[in-house]
Amino acid sequence: MLSEARERMTSEFKILAAEVMQSHSETFSKQNKEQIEIVLTPLREKLGEFQLGLQGAQSRPRKNVKPWSSRYAISRRTAPR
Repeated sequence: MLSEARERMTSEFKILAAEVMQSHSETFSKQNKEQIEIVLTPLREKLGEFQLGLQGAQSRPRKNVKPWSSRYAISRRTAPR
């Protein structure tokens, strides 16, 4: 009789523990999602602004701009041998 009561209480404890863990897991997941959104929203906005700036820079006509390779090319004649 005492053994049966112990088994029944152990079983009930396991069920309650599982319910508590499930509840806390859901709450924790919801809080994590909210915190990630708080962090990522400003980042998304800044990336959008950056992308618009790049698109604007690409759409502007370029005047008298030499290609990168000619501006930063190292002459082989001046390199030490």
